[in-house]
Amino acid sequence: MSTSEAAVAAFIVFGGLIIWFWIHRTVEGRYRQRPLLTGCDREFFWQLRQALPESLVIPQVPVSALIEPVGIGPARQAALAGIEARRVGYAVFDQELQLQVVVELEHRSRRARNRAARDACFESAGIPIVRFKVKRMPAQEEIRRRVYEACAAGKRRSVSGLDQPIEFQRPETPWRNTAGIHL
Repeated sequence: MSTSEAAVAAFIVFGGLIIWFWIHRTVEGRYRQRPLLTGCDREFFWQLRQALPESLVIPQVPVSALIEPVGIGPARQAALAGIEARRVGYAVFDQELQLQVVVELEHRSRRARNRAARDACFESAGIPIVRFKVKRMPAQEEIRRRVYEACAAGKRRSVSGLDQPIEFQRPETPWRNTAGIHL
C-alpha cells in the first residue's frame, strides 16, 4: 500500500469517525410547559368544582396513586404494570382526603376494552366510577346527583356538609423519631 493510498484510507476512517461522533453526540433535551387540562376537560373540571364545593376534585391522578395490587410475585408485578402509566380523569376526595369516587369524561377515542379493564380494577378496590359523555355535558345538579348515587351504591361514606365549602385541617399526629436519634 502506497502512502497516498494509506492517507486516503486514514482520511476515510477519520472522516467516518467524525461523522459517527457528530451523529451520536449528546444533545440536552429542551422542554416547554404543557397545560394540565385543555378544552372540554378544563370546562368540566370547573363544573365539577362548582357542583361539589365541599369536595376536593383533583384532575389527572395516576391510577397507581389510588389503588395498588394485592399479593406477591409475578401476579402482583403484572397487575402493577397494567396500571402503572394510566391516569383517571378526576378523583373526588372528602375533607379527610378519603377517595370517594372517580369521575371520567368519556371521549370517543377510548376503547371499551380499556374501559372494562379499568372498571374491573376499581370495582375490586371498591371505588365507584361515574362517567359523563363529552357530547352531552351534564348540568351541575346531574353531576351532584350521580356522584352521590355512586357513593351510596358503592357504600362509600358520602361527602357531608352539602353547602359548606371544603376547609382542610392538617390532622394532629404525634412526633415520631424518624431519624433514629437516641435522646
